[in-house]
Amino acid sequence: MSEKIPKAIRTGVLKIGNIEIPCAVLEDGRRVLSRRGTDQAMGRGRGGYEYRRPGVGEGGAKLPGFVGARNLAPFIPNDLRVALSSPIIFRPPQTGKAAHGIEATLLKGICEVWINAGRAGGDSRQLFRFSWAGAEIGRRSIPSSCRLNQALGAGI
Repeated sequence: MSEKIPKAIRTGVLKIGNIEIPCAVLEDGRRVLSRRGTDQAMGRGRGGYEYRRPGVGEGGAKLPGFVGARNLAPFIPNDLRVALSSPIIFRPPQTGKAAHGIEATLLKGICEVWINAGRAGGDSRQLFRFSWAGAEIGRRSIPSSCRLNQALGAGI
């Protein structure tokens, strides 16, 4: 017997500065961010094939692109790695097709991964750009729960 895929009862866009991440409230009350939208917000736009086959992190855990780079592995706490290795499958009202999301509360931890990796140095311009994006999202998303509630509408 297959597990029921929850439907999004409300959708919106979490705006943080000039960054926008699609978000939703599911019928079971969970607040989620679009995995693809989070990738794009972190400057990690990917093709469809890469969404169906995410990167593999340490220990074989499949991780989304925004934390899938090997140079980020030392900065990903185990609890975040576990939470990100299993996407939340849901049905947005616009298409009805299954979409992948992440718990909205994980955004702060994702930003901290990029910030810590950027602080550790390295010669990668890409790492610098992503650590800046993480810092920008993290800095502007306080308090993120209030912004998420605004994006999804009052009363949620």
